[in-house]
Amino acid sequence: MKIEMEPLGLWPGPRTVRHPMNIISLWRYPPQPELIDSVYELPSPNYFQLHPFFIWKPEHTIMERVKNNYTLPCLYSCGSPFVVSSGVGRPRVIIGLGGQYYILASRLCCKGCNKFWHADKPQWLDMLPSRFTKILPAFLTFKKAICKTVMDELRHSGKSPNDMANQLNEALHLKYERAHLAYLASVKNVLDGESGLYGQ
Repeated sequence: MKIEMEPLGLWPGPRTVRHPMNIISLWRYPPQPELIDSVYELPSPNYFQLHPFFIWKPEHTIMERVKNNYTLPCLYSCGSPFVVSSGVGRPRVIIGLGGQYYILASRLCCKGCNKFWHADKPQWLDMLPSRFTKILPAFLTFKKAICKTVMDELRHSGKSPNDMANQLNEALHLKYERAHLAYLASVKNVLDGESGLYGQ
């Protein structure tokens, strides 16, 4: 996540980065593991089990267009809120219909009262205008979260929560098996090349 966020200027410490034509996405996707150069060594299985993540930093200039001169509130309702980033928070694991992903929320601090909280705290999200929370891909609670795609599927299909959980579990297992099969095929490709099968 750090490797992806540093070039965007979202990791604490790096200089501000200009984005041509303001084209940017809050979604970050892992590299395609089959395309990583592994001529001299076997590919790592770790690259085949990476998941995308969603950056949630409402205090950052990346969301300036959404803020539109709106002053972010202090969670503790102090008189003069001035909310700034105080580092990167914890990632939340979310299970969606398309697989697993993470929401990486920033850690916030109010300079008015010197108190800290995480940007994915439900009590603070409730204080924000809906234009902020509409961007989030999941409904967040104190400890858990549910992807909006799962809620849409539950409403559409009328399945019970237990049936939906079984479907998600099966989909995750299938995605893991496909990624593992892709890893084995990539290893075989490297070994075949080293044995001279492709005329090398």
